[in-house]
Amino acid sequence: MVEEQCSVQLCFPVELKNGTMVEDIHIVGFLSKLLETKIMQVLRIKHGQIYTVGVSVFIGGSKPYKTANVRGDRIINFSCDPEISSKLVDLTLHEILRLQEEGPSDEDVPTILEIEQRAQENGLQENHYWLDRILHSYQSRDCSGDVDTCFEILVGLAGLAVLGPSLWRYSRRTLNS
Repeated sequence: MVEEQCSVQLCFPVELKNGTMVEDIHIVGFLSKLLETKIMQVLRIKHGQIYTVGVSVFIGGSKPYKTANVRGDRIINFSCDPEISSKLVDLTLHEILRLQEEGPSDEDVPTILEIEQRAQENGLQENHYWLDRILHSYQSRDCSGDVDTCFEILVGLAGLAVLGPSLWRYSRRTLNS
């Protein structure tokens, strides 16, 4: 027996300001993970209607310019029974509005930070992190497709990636002593 299923995709515009782009990228990523988690809680845990939800961000498909803002889309997608798709879209939009009005709860922020920390640790072990860094650096305005500049930046990041967790562990040991 085959059950009918439809794919729902909601797109919202994203614009990153030229002067604050690095901070904006981190904020957009954090908010996307928060949104994904909250929609999952509403649609799957509370209403039991979906298995997974994805929230992704696509930022500009063309070569970035040093002076212009970058535009893209935040995309929310999930699969569901076609008969209830409108209801689930309404629930999703309601959750987005609720988050805009109320913001994240006190429990949401540490939860998202823990999810991101685990993802980063896994990425470091599997080297997906460095592949992602290489691709983003290569496509960034700072490198402009220059591989040498890209690797100079990545060597600096690699040093921080090794030094940062070491300092954090040291500080935790020192504070707990």
